[in-house]
Amino acid sequence: MPRPIPPRKVIENDRQAWEALGIFERPEDQDIMLEIILRVYAPIHNNYVFDGYTPENFLSTKKSEMLLMFHHEIPNVPVAVRDHVPYEHELCLRLYDIVLYGRATDPGWLHIIPE
Repeated sequence: MPRPIPPRKVIENDRQAWEALGIFERPEDQDIMLEIILRVYAPIHNNYVFDGYTPENFLSTKKSEMLLMFHHEIPNVPVAVRDHVPYEHELCLRLYDIVLYGRATDPGWLHIIPE
């Protein structure tokens, strides 16, 4: 039986981001997860910017699209992450939280990202 889902909190540093996925001490899985996050985020963000919109409104208009795309990536998620976060919707929300963290802490996430 899966363990109960603890409430999500705002991610304030890299450690919290990887702990939310259960992979703080698993750099290979961190690399895989970052690839998945950017594989979803970059094309959605880039198309948004190329269409002439400002990055400031991106999150409010593209959250549902990103959550759907994260859901499609679940088969590619490492087993350690799926074991730590067994509920798919919760996992997608945690990946979205990492996007929020990336945009808040790294100005590069607001520019065109190589795909």
